[in-house]
Amino acid sequence: MRNVAFAAATGWLVAVPCVALADRVAGEGKAEVCLLCHGAIVLEGKHYTPVLDGQPAAYLIAQLSAYKTGKRTDATMNTNAASLSAVDAQDLADFFASRKPGPYPGFDSERAGSGTKVLAQLPCRSCHGSDYSGSGAAAHLAGQNPRYTASELRSIRSGKRLHPTSDGGEAVKTLTDDDILNVAHALASMN
Repeated sequence: MRNVAFAAATGWLVAVPCVALADRVAGEGKAEVCLLCHGAIVLEGKHYTPVLDGQPAAYLIAQLSAYKTGKRTDATMNTNAASLSAVDAQDLADFFASRKPGPYPGFDSERAGSGTKVLAQLPCRSCHGSDYSGSGAAAHLAGQNPRYTASELRSIRSGKRLHPTSDGGEAVKTLTDDDILNVAHALASMN
């Protein structure tokens, strides 16, 4: 059965009958609340909400589980994830994974050019893929909100958010503030 092992690893298996299957179409209806923040692209102001379109389902489920258990903290996300069942999480993950993202509107092309050079020196492609589209538990980085990406890279650099692999986490710790902004805009410029 699809994702039963993952559900067991996240502690959600207890609440899910073994016959439950996720439904991307059901996920679309459930995603209405998510899209209030994650569907709006705000080009001005301080909007740090990540783009969920195109994220691998396993990655989204892992993040929802982290919010549900408090391993990741954000008041809104902790509250929203707390009420999700494993089926809800899978439905949402399947819905967002089925949507094709594009470049993030409003990225800074000058920063993107500089960031592409920095990005080429980092080991990100080894997990996130040659086109940064993510796979399995590795996030889709291409087309991501540059404010969100920069914020998360700063959190990884400071140790507030752990990077799943030491090589990627150690590489991020070497980035300057300018490098982080440039890499974030380079990723935002990609499909």
